[in-house]
Amino acid sequence: MPSISKTLRYLGTGRRRSKAQKNHTANLNRVASQDSHTSHTSDSADKENDGEQILKRRADMYQKQYYGTRKKLKRSHEAHEQQAAVLAGSLEETGRLKAQVSHLTAEVTQLEAESSSLRAEVASQKSARSVASQKMHAMAQKIRRIPSRIDTAVEKAATKAREEITRLFSFTLKEDGVIPDSARDMINNLVALDGVRPNKVVSVLRRIAEKLGIAVVGNASDRSIRRIVKEGGVASTLQFVEAVGTAKGISH
Repeated sequence: MPSISKTLRYLGTGRRRSKAQKNHTANLNRVASQDSHTSHTSDSADKENDGEQILKRRADMYQKQYYGTRKKLKRSHEAHEQQAAVLAGSLEETGRLKAQVSHLTAEVTQLEAESSSLRAEVASQKSARSVASQKMHAMAQKIRRIPSRIDTAVEKAATKAREEITRLFSFTLKEDGVIPDSARDMINNLVALDGVRPNKVVSVLRRIAEKLGIAVVGNASDRSIRRIVKEGGVASTLQFVEAVGTAKGISH
């Protein structure tokens, strides 16, 4: 069967063409245009399918990483709930301090009103000026002290809130040259249970903490990590030996 292009060239050789020939040529041109469009559409669809496959593989990989991290962090859920309770207590204390500040502010307003009344009394009763002046002086001293009391209460509340927030949203890896037991347990679990290499433990901890918005306090060297892992292995061996001995004693 001749191609569409050859047919078009053949139909174009005559000097005059009938109406049927012209319609036939127009149909052939339309078919050729549709074939070309279908070919480009197929290529674009193949590229889109390849892109979708790549995105799907990436999504699967990210999902696996997400579930892995989620399993590791699930154990700390109860600790976070306890920390949230402590934070709630801190917020309650802040509320009480705010109420105290409000009370002191109302007291300032009342004292200012009394001071104004005393000033009027001084103006109208010159004979009692000395006594009224003493009262006004004492009251002025008290009024001057109240703002500092308010500032002290606010600063106390802010300091306590900052300390609680820092404690709740931080993980201490090393403090005053000592690695706490919580950090040791986390290091041993990452190495023994999750297969993290000792030289990668700190970077893994920091990455997890960054995702959770938790600050890591302190640092631990590779040497310290290896020593902790070694001590953890010895402790596990001793526990196993003790358990075996206990079991033998029970069987006898």
